[in-house]
Amino acid sequence: MKPQERLAEKTFVSETERTFQHDDHLPSLPIPNLRQTLDKYLQSVYPVASSREYENTRRIVEQFEKGIGRQLHDQLLERNKHTRNWLQHWWLDYAYLYQREPIAPSLAFAGPFTLSETLWPPGEGTQCQYLARYLYGVASFWCLLRRERLAPQRSRDGTALSMHQWRRLLSTTRLPGEHKDAIRAMFQTESEGCTPTHLVILCNGRLYTSPLLEPETERPLTIEEYQTILERVKEMAAAEPGPGLAALTMDNRTRWAENREYLRSLSPENAASLEVVESAVCHASLESVPGLNRDRTLRLNLCGDGSSRWADKSLTAVAYTDGYGGNYCDHSPMDAMTLVTQGWFSHLQELDFNRYGRLVVPVREHLCQPRELRFTVDERVRRDIQVARDVSRPLLNDVLIISRRYGRYGKLWIQTEGFHPDAFIQMALQLAYWSLHGRAAPTYETAATRRFYKARTETVRSCTPEALAWCRAMTSDSAVAADRRRLLRAAVDRHADLAKQASDGHGCDRHLMGLQILAGEAGLPTPDIFTDPMWKKSGGSGNFVLSTSTTGYTPCFGVTAAMVRDGYGCFYSIEPDRLNINISGFVSSEECDVNKFYDSVASSLDGMQQLMLSRSNL
Repeated sequence: MKPQERLAEKTFVSETERTFQHDDHLPSLPIPNLRQTLDKYLQSVYPVASSREYENTRRIVEQFEKGIGRQLHDQLLERNKHTRNWLQHWWLDYAYLYQREPIAPSLAFAGPFTLSETLWPPGEGTQCQYLARYLYGVASFWCLLRRERLAPQRSRDGTALSMHQWRRLLSTTRLPGEHKDAIRAMFQTESEGCTPTHLVILCNGRLYTSPLLEPETERPLTIEEYQTILERVKEMAAAEPGPGLAALTMDNRTRWAENREYLRSLSPENAASLEVVESAVCHASLESVPGLNRDRTLRLNLCGDGSSRWADKSLTAVAYTDGYGGNYCDHSPMDAMTLVTQGWFSHLQELDFNRYGRLVVPVREHLCQPRELRFTVDERVRRDIQVARDVSRPLLNDVLIISRRYGRYGKLWIQTEGFHPDAFIQMALQLAYWSLHGRAAPTYETAATRRFYKARTETVRSCTPEALAWCRAMTSDSAVAADRRRLLRAAVDRHADLAKQASDGHGCDRHLMGLQILAGEAGLPTPDIFTDPMWKKSGGSGNFVLSTSTTGYTPCFGVTAAMVRDGYGCFYSIEPDRLNINISGFVSSEECDVNKFYDSVASSLDGMQQLMLSRSNL
């Protein structure tokens, strides 16, 4: 492999296309046919409803279609004439910015350093070294975005995809408001103007700033320079713990908005320091505890000490005393695949360094002088910090996360059997829940709609009649293997078809959400379809028992909290010969056990392979 064919560059860099060149030319987000949406909804109700419940819901849906639903749909069509994405602002506002609960854990996501078990083996004394290497990857990725050299992404059929979210990966923060938050995105490309180039580091309750990019050239510092900066911050912060101002960001959003304004008003220095914190390219957190293992590290990344997380920031790199680490992200400006792209780039860049080496030059002292950000803190602020800790601690402590590797097979074997890998794993999740809990689980899977202008996601409702029929057959002594295989294939094919439709903008959840918002904003009574118990029971309004997502076909993965108390989050990546599976739940749940659920997932995956292999043994 020639130097110009290094993995990171070969995979991510384009010399012919600019990163954002297609964004303004993408088609508008479509509005599905109303009948099509309602049919999809009814199909998702069927597996979780009794015959009487289903028939009642069917009548409600029929009345909705003929009455208020048709009127609302016509209003939505009219709205669509005046915008290229009828959902964009509604989704950001109602899914995120109007929410008053703390961002962490439910409105954030987190991931690990993917190299912790290979090139970055944990050990005492590696904290600053590994965090420095991660920051170098972030800075290098920033340069690709700044100069628009990151190759625009395309779907498997070659369709250009929206890159808008990559504008919000870095230099972005969420600002609290009394009733609604706001997104402040400060990144600009070279052709658009100036943009922040500094880093903020959190350590021992204090905040520091330093360059992330060379001020004159906007190039990354060296790994050794980042490491020097981090080591100096640790030395500076060690003398005495700071007030832990970041804990304020873990509070209820309305209270944080009030506290932020008060903090700003205490002194001009406070306002200036807040500006530095909020405008930084990203944050880095030097933790005072070890990560110890995958489970603990992933949980700490999402639910760690509030004094070391500025929850509003789009990206915070985290490192523990033993070298384990990862990242924490606010979910509102972007979806997880944005971070996965950066993470995979950094992963490949490290593999390139390991294979080819890298140039090491003397540390430039003038770039390695971190400065503490000073704040005036009075007794009220100290009380506010304690209140925020008291609010966030029970929420964070209630989250359980486990991270497992399933090693019997991965993408390659699934494809040899003619299945779509993701759809196959979704059926394993259906069977796992059915086997463990004895009933069907309303399930959310994320589908990307990025082939449309500034679009983000749609819901795939994985719990289908076909999935239900297959789960019943797998747990029935009277079902024969041939029937089980036939039903599995039908369930997988149905899921793959629904996922394709969702990516094409023809799911049901975002459409119904739009109709519900229109009714609410017009002051109309809530339509019966949304007050019917089956709406919530089938997962509507964020009540999915299984909240799932794939992060693709690399070692990069992440996690967020489950949607409901008695439910699971399941987030996975699909490698050629193994699966990375991360499961979240709640300590307070009396029904759910994350370890038992993973065991059931693994058992389901084993059984599905045995089912398919039994055909060749006949």
